[in-house]
Amino acid sequence: MNLDIIKNDIKNHLNNEVLIYVNALRNKSYSFKGKISKIYPNIFIVSSSDFEKTISYSDIASEDVKITYLS
Repeated sequence: MNLDIIKNDIKNHLNNEVLIYVNALRNKSYSFKGKISKIYPNIFIVSSSDFEKTISYSDIASEDVKITYLS
């Protein structure tokens, strides 16, 4: 997937709730819900009441992170 398409998708869903699924190292994975709170040129931040998680657009392009828009 093209990074420009990913960036535009994220930008269009700013402040919307998302579900993030992360393929971590050593065959571990986890998921969490939050809102896209901030957007920067190379990363974006997903926030919930408990935490903030920084995610890079390249992680989505490489499918290490999958994002589902909930709203």
